[in-house]
Amino acid sequence: MNVCMIPARRGSVRLRKKNYLKIGNYSVLEIAILKAIKSSVFDKIVVNTDDPSLEKITSKLGIDIYL
Repeated sequence: MNVCMIPARRGSVRLRKKNYLKIGNYSVLEIAILKAIKSSVFDKIVVNTDDPSLEKITSKLGIDIYL
């Protein structure tokens, strides 16, 4: 089983809230998730984070979250 773990820390020092930063129509986290999905390599994709508010993004895309 190929599992993709996408790390998404809440406490970024250099660029605050970078996971929420929009590039075009998508946030940085959404772009990472969509690229993992599009690759068709992974059986499961999980976002590993300490930020519970990212659960909105992951549930919208049908991805598991590990807090």
